[in-house]
Amino acid sequence: MKLKKLKTQKEFLEILMDNLETKMFVFNEDMEIQELNKSSGKMISLDLNDIYGKKCGDLLQCANALEENKGCGETSKCHECHLRNSVYDSISKNSHTNKKILSREDYVCGKKEEKFFLYSSKKIAYNNKDMSLVLIDDITEIEKSRKKLHELSITDELTGIYNRRFIFESIKKEISRSERNGGIYSLMLIDIDFFKKVNDLCGHLGGDEVLKNVASEIKNNIRNMDLFGRFGGEEFILLLPETDLELALLCAERLRKAVESITFPKVGHPVTVSIGVGQYSIGETLDDILDRVDKALYKAKNNGRNRVEVSENAKTLQDS
Repeated sequence: MKLKKLKTQKEFLEILMDNLETKMFVFNEDMEIQELNKSSGKMISLDLNDIYGKKCGDLLQCANALEENKGCGETSKCHECHLRNSVYDSISKNSHTNKKILSREDYVCGKKEEKFFLYSSKKIAYNNKDMSLVLIDDITEIEKSRKKLHELSITDELTGIYNRRFIFESIKKEISRSERNGGIYSLMLIDIDFFKKVNDLCGHLGGDEVLKNVASEIKNNIRNMDLFGRFGGEEFILLLPETDLELALLCAERLRKAVESITFPKVGHPVTVSIGVGQYSIGETLDDILDRVDKALYKAKNNGRNRVEVSENAKTLQDS
C-alpha cells in the first residue's frame, strides 16, 4: 500500500512538472542535463531522450560556442556565463540564486538573437549526487517591450534623438560626477537660423524634414559618448563629457559647417545654425550653466547668426 502511494505521488509530481510552463533542469557541475520537464524539451526542440547528458550551451546553440567552434565549457567566455556560474556555486558553495535576469545570445534558426530569461538555482540531491535544480522562464518578449517603452520615454518622437527630460537628467548626473571626481564637461545649445521662414516657405511638414535632417547630421558628427537631444522647437542641446572648452569649440565649428553643407532643395538656400558653448564650472547648478550657454547662443544670433559664441566664465560672472 505504501509503495503504491509513493508511486502515485511520483506520478503526480511528474505530471505537475510536465505541465508547468517554467522550464526545469537538473544539471551537474559540467552543465550536463540530468533531468528536465517537457517544457524544457520544447525549448530545445529535441526528443527528451536525445537531451540527457548533453551540455546546456551545446543544445541551446550558444553564440560563443558556435562562433569559436568549441563546446559548452570550452570557450573564452564561459567563465562569464551567469547560468554556468550559478549552477557551479549552488553545488560547490550551496548558494541559492533566486529569480535573476539572464541575458544571452543564442542562434535561433541560424540567426543570432539576444534572449532574456528569469532563472533560479538551488542545490539538490539527485540519484545520490549533488546537483543543481534550475528553473527558467523565457521573458524575452517582456524585456524587449520594456526596452522599447524605455526608449520611447527618452526619445524625441520627430527626430529620434534624446528628449529634453533625458538630457536634463544626464546633465544633473554629470554635475554630480564632476563634483565628486573633478571631471569636466561642456554644453552646447544649437538653434536653426530663421526657422520660421523655413516653415513659412515649406510648410510644417517641410520644416519637420529640416529638423530631422539637421538632427541626423549633427548626430553623425559627434562621439558615441556625447549626448544629443532636442531642447525644444528648432533648438538642440549637446552634452560633451570629458571635454574642455577648447575641444568643445572645435566640435561646435565642425557641426556648424556640417549643417551648412546640407542641401535642402525645397528651402532654396543653405540652412544654418547658431551655437552657444560653455564649460561647466564646479558649484554650478543645471540652471546656471544653461543660462550661461543660452546667453552665448543669443549672442551668436545677435552677431549675425551662423556662428559660434562662447559663454562668459562662471567665475567671472560671480566676481562681477
